[in-house]
Amino acid sequence: MNLTASKPSLSMAASVSLSNTSGIHPDDQSDAGCYNPPFNDSDWFRKDDDVRWQWSGATWTTRQGCPEGERGGVHQLGVPPKGNANFAWVQHFIHHLAPQGMAGFVLANGSMSSNQSGDCPARSAMKTPKAKPQSLPRQRDIRRALIEADLVDCMVALPGQLFYSTQIPVCLWFLAKNKAADAKRGFRVRRKDLLFISRKPTFINFSYN
Repeated sequence: MNLTASKPSLSMAASVSLSNTSGIHPDDQSDAGCYNPPFNDSDWFRKDDDVRWQWSGATWTTRQGCPEGERGGVHQLGVPPKGNANFAWVQHFIHHLAPQGMAGFVLANGSMSSNQSGDCPARSAMKTPKAKPQSLPRQRDIRRALIEADLVDCMVALPGQLFYSTQIPVCLWFLAKNKAADAKRGFRVRRKDLLFISRKPTFINFSYN
């Protein structure tokens, strides 16, 4: 609300859903998004050919050294696992960002290290040419693809006990579609830069009685 009041020309993401191919408003693109999606959601429906997993700004297939015919050049960031929607949300946010858009959201701390499998041949299976793909790209591969595509701007690790609904530690993700200098917005060139911040050492837990 504060952003909308101070910058009337700013297009903010208003509605978020994983319920269909591209959400409630499939063609919407926002300049800025601020989200608090459900953590580690396993109760969601996934389409393997969803346009959100096929973002054309990354070349996940090429980086993996996977023959073009195996996946047809799609799933470039990686199909998120059916048992965990964290990276479905991440790719959903990217899909709805404008070319100069930025997004910030909170996820469980495990999203920085989780390794659950998705639905394409995994990197480990491709190291041996004769190996038959046994698993699907893992969450670590999607994270790697996001970093190599230069979409991640900043990560902030936070402690647990910050929310009434969960005691687990969380982290903040900040994504940027374009890290070029922007004098109007006060941004320097940030290409290939990724800032990591840990706020755990400075956390003080207190309550009012």
